[in-house]
Amino acid sequence: METKKIAYADKILLHMHPEKFLNFLPNLNDEQIAHLYGMSIEEYLLAKKVYEDQAQNTASELLTNSDFAFKIDKLPFRKNQTVLVIGESTADALNSWVYIMQYLLNQRRPQDNIRIINAAISGQTTTEALRKITTQVKLSPDWVICHLGTNDCMRYGNQKTTVSLAETIANLNTIKELINKNTKANMVWLTPVPIDEKKAENFQPFKTQQLSLKNSDLNEISKYLKARSESVIDLTEEFGNPVNPEFVQYDGIHLTIDGQKAIVKSLINKLSNIK
Repeated sequence: METKKIAYADKILLHMHPEKFLNFLPNLNDEQIAHLYGMSIEEYLLAKKVYEDQAQNTASELLTNSDFAFKIDKLPFRKNQTVLVIGESTADALNSWVYIMQYLLNQRRPQDNIRIINAAISGQTTTEALRKITTQVKLSPDWVICHLGTNDCMRYGNQKTTVSLAETIANLNTIKELINKNTKANMVWLTPVPIDEKKAENFQPFKTQQLSLKNSDLNEISKYLKARSESVIDLTEEFGNPVNPEFVQYDGIHLTIDGQKAIVKSLINKLSNIK
């Protein structure tokens, strides 16, 4: 694969998945998706495999720790259950914690046939997630893991956040109400991941778009979530303040594979203690 196309894949293909936001197009196949990226089908599948291998290898590495492997056995997911993940780019990435967790379950508990549906879409706000939730609850999930809020806090031209804090809270409350009304699913929340503000400030594409993101805005959403009665995984504890530089990419926002691994560990540690 040409170096230019590899770089393009690293920046775009990892997080942006046309089959999710163009799902109204019938029978969108791999060859058509590859064309959208300007790749051949062979180049596209090879690029995807790099990230899929990262997720699978991370799961295998984590399972070499017997104490951690035992926690997979203790997860409250029961046989044949479905876990629905609602989120943004952190969950949507091809090497994300969602896929790592699926590989962990496949390798450690293959007989349980636990299915994870990754409904996360890069760039979506809580408003956009709310618009989709009535369709998603028809999947009859037994668990819903929600990781939203970062995109609500984006500021353009250093003006107001894309979605106000009050509206974010109202959206999350409504998402929870609709899940309660239409399913018997258990709810798990993940707080927004802290960012490296310095890296984000110096990232040229963000400068060009006059795009900014502040930990102070993200912290307000985390504060709201941590006060909820459902299970909440506080990622600010794992990522640190300032954020561990090994956990975030050059843009200060998107995660490295180490950052994805940190989310998995936090999630497993918390959920394995749920009765």
